[in-house]
Amino acid sequence: MLVGLTGMGGGSLMTPILILVFGFKPTLAVGTDILHGAVFKSFGAVRHRRLGTVHARITFWMFLGSAPMSLLGVELADWLEQRYGNGAESASAKVIGGALVLGGIGFLAKTFVKRGVQPSSAPFLLETRDRVVCFALGASGGFIVGLTSVGSGTFFALVMLLVFPLTAAKIVGTDIFHAAALLWVAGVSHLLHGNVDRRSASHRARRRPHGQRRQAARSARVRVPRATPARRRWSAGGDGRVAAAERASTRQPALTHDD
Repeated sequence: MLVGLTGMGGGSLMTPILILVFGFKPTLAVGTDILHGAVFKSFGAVRHRRLGTVHARITFWMFLGSAPMSLLGVELADWLEQRYGNGAESASAKVIGGALVLGGIGFLAKTFVKRGVQPSSAPFLLETRDRVVCFALGASGGFIVGLTSVGSGTFFALVMLLVFPLTAAKIVGTDIFHAAALLWVAGVSHLLHGNVDRRSASHRARRRPHGQRRQAARSARVRVPRATPARRRWSAGGDGRVAAAERASTRQPALTHDD
């Protein structure tokens, strides 16, 4: 529910639960959570795309940087485990803990920070600067996700909130769509490295799709306030603008796709 509505909460919640409650090794917890996240975020991603709340070009440029760097993060996690054996568990736990702290700070920042630009529902065309920002954001965030599973729904959304003039629904939809693609790349890599508990991942994945679809629809819903009798009296002689507002409140506004 939380992930479908906001794009956040997957790795930040499930990875420490797998480690602290179920006793998973850090690397196994990371791989299991990433592959599970790829499955259940895909349902939300498809729903957001159908609702028109995904900016395709931002997703593409972020993925161009995040996909290869997530593989590097997976390789580093596997190398640490092979190089240091059991000693790598404490090192991985510290890295994951640091990522969780950063994720928590990002969550708070996203809640309280003021937007850097004003949101707009108009089509947003990327310039060279925007592509560089997307690529750099994807590369840095993708490495952290591949290594720790934390950040796919926090770091990307926070930067988009500050930099791009997107509506809240489009930020969530773009973030989830990109996260789904990124987690599939990192998740399959973790699977090939033997860092996934398949039974746990499949059991959790069967329980999440419906909530993802519902919350994706809820996050994209735009509410238009109804005209009350007081507003009718206040309006200039009831010249038809209030009636038009009432009719608009019964229709779902059209959502456009950014090419």
